[in-house]
Amino acid sequence: MVYSSLRYKLPTSSFHIHSTNKQQRNHPQTKNILRLYKKKDIYFKMEKMEKEQQSVRSMAAGISLIGVAQASKTENSSYVKVLWAFLTVIASAVLIFHLSFLFAKYRKYSKHADINIGFSHLDFPAVTVCNVNIMRKSMVKHSSKEMQGFVSSLNTNDWIAKAANSSPTTNTTGAKNIVKRAADTANTDTYYDTANDYNDDYVPSFVSQMNEYYDEYVIRQKMLNSFLDSFDNGFDLPQDTYEDLFYKSYNNDSWEAVSNRSTIATLVENFKHYYSLMNITQQKNVSHQVRDMFRQCSFATRTCENSYKQTTNSEFGNCYTIEDSRYVSKKSGPAGGLELILFLENDEYLPLVTSGRGAHVIIHDRDTVPLPDDEGIAIPVGQQTMIGLKETNISRLGGHYIACKDVDKFHSTYGVSYTRNLCQKMCLLRKIHEKCKCLDTHYNYINILMKFVDNRTCLTQDEVHCLTEVKDSFVGDEESCGCYSPCSEKVYDAYISSRQWPNDDIAEVLIQEVCNSKPNVCNTLKNKTSVEKRESFLKLNIFYRDLNFQEMKEESDYDKYQLMSDFGGTIGLWLGLSILSAFEIVQLFLGAYCILLKKADKRREKKRESKKKAVAETSA
Repeated sequence: MVYSSLRYKLPTSSFHIHSTNKQQRNHPQTKNILRLYKKKDIYFKMEKMEKEQQSVRSMAAGISLIGVAQASKTENSSYVKVLWAFLTVIASAVLIFHLSFLFAKYRKYSKHADINIGFSHLDFPAVTVCNVNIMRKSMVKHSSKEMQGFVSSLNTNDWIAKAANSSPTTNTTGAKNIVKRAADTANTDTYYDTANDYNDDYVPSFVSQMNEYYDEYVIRQKMLNSFLDSFDNGFDLPQDTYEDLFYKSYNNDSWEAVSNRSTIATLVENFKHYYSLMNITQQKNVSHQVRDMFRQCSFATRTCENSYKQTTNSEFGNCYTIEDSRYVSKKSGPAGGLELILFLENDEYLPLVTSGRGAHVIIHDRDTVPLPDDEGIAIPVGQQTMIGLKETNISRLGGHYIACKDVDKFHSTYGVSYTRNLCQKMCLLRKIHEKCKCLDTHYNYINILMKFVDNRTCLTQDEVHCLTEVKDSFVGDEESCGCYSPCSEKVYDAYISSRQWPNDDIAEVLIQEVCNSKPNVCNTLKNKTSVEKRESFLKLNIFYRDLNFQEMKEESDYDKYQLMSDFGGTIGLWLGLSILSAFEIVQLFLGAYCILLKKADKRREKKRESKKKAVAETSA
């Protein structure tokens, strides 16, 4: 270097260049010496900087990143270095674009379903059976006064005459008159309050311990009487049945607001309303009982008489769930499944309210709450119905893909397994309770699960309007209710077939069995025609068609492991990097950072020395 000769030209005498003698400092020889020292200082600084740059270049040339290594080699010409630097920048830009594409693909969270077939012994699902008739005719006298008045007003001949004289436009005048006559009957003394004497404890029920929770019968009856009295005091409605109050609250643009309600539908809705207002004990007692309805129950040819659980709802009255953890199908076909023979008690059906005969069956997973008003299979009388099942186990990914519900917390809170339909029903009832400060008694069996503190029924006009507005605006989507599909569930595909059953001989045998347990109805049954006898019964077989089951499992189309693999391949393609190369780059940056830290420390040290010298000169 040009400055290397300075180290030999500098004087070696002990001439004090920092002499305080002003004359000496201004001497020409002194100025030359100071100029030479200054040049020597610049030389040392540049030599030191060159060493630092050479250290960084040697580290850069040593990494396996080809472009950086070639641009850092000292033996390469400037043109070659610029070319390699340019190629490295272009490759880095393409790399960023490629990586953004990979991350966008990953963030789509696309998925597919893998379907596998398995074979094993299968747990048998729960089966819930309901009679389509809500209340027995012989038990009307044990119902509420309002219900007694309502049922006493149902005259089939009047309705036939009304149908013959009615215009094509449907109206609810008949239903209105029935409600008014029910109100009049409710004020009489013909009510038989013997519900407490007629308490059927034959069937265990998961709600049997909660009867007191809804046992405010007297208060509700007073509220209902006040409601009925208001028909003559302020209810200025052209069709002032209870059910019409619901439809008066719908939005003007909705179909319910612009269309007429059919008379029969109005009648049935009012009947269900009166039924829901009775306390739980009354509801259970007036509906069909398991000992009367179930003539035979067997699973895998073994009797299942002690496997019933009772629930009560305003859609079908008493329903009975047959469920046992020991029910495992070890072979396919009817012999490995459930067989039921039901006596429908056709003579107990209420006229007009019950428009058909038969049973309603819901097949659902164990430990879940049946919702007969939303799901189920209609089973006709006088036939043997065969329901072959196919089980499918569904597993969902959840998380970022599509949210699913973890059922463990739900089960620990409510004591039953989670289903999406149940969650939506609970969400609706919760919104009604929060906004209207009362309960919709049509879903008493769900209200009991939710254990509301304020258990007052929605009865006043304002409460009914509020209830209707909530129902009308309710959507039940995931955001407002959090009712996602469960992360794992079992579903059952049903294949239904039927045939005539029983023949006349079997019908006579079944009639005799009923006579043995219910002598009071024996004469009536024996006097029936052969067709009527056959249509008093039905047979139901539920079984697995085969012991194969499907497993439907959601899998990610592009998971994080595939992303990591493609990430490594992409940086290797465009920059020649690997995991170890990444550590080399880290080492390069750390080395450069350490050099910068040392320079910063020396600058700070130099400043401190300068300050000391300045202080010393000032003091001198």
